[in-house]
Amino acid sequence: MFTLTKTTLTGWTVLVVDDEKDSLEVAAMLFAFYGATSLTATTGAEGITVAKTHLPRFILSDLSMPNVSGWDMIDALKADPTTADIPIIALTAHAMQSDRDKA
Repeated sequence: MFTLTKTTLTGWTVLVVDDEKDSLEVAAMLFAFYGATSLTATTGAEGITVAKTHLPRFILSDLSMPNVSGWDMIDALKADPTTADIPIIALTAHAMQSDRDKA
């Protein structure tokens, strides 16, 4: 059985991308509580820049953001060999099967 401790994510850098301030802060605080270094971005474009600069262990991202959406950010990161292997977890209210299939 796996148990989370306050040091489970020590040494990890994670990136949280969300245009909703509350969601961004809650996720970042949760990762920090378990020992991760949390980086944040409020737009998809900023997420691309932060990901390329810091190469996080994984990314937690909203999909519905203005201008550069989470979808667009994911496409850009997956197209770049330096960031293509970073796992990305979608944080979204999209619940349709077609959204799940696309993700």
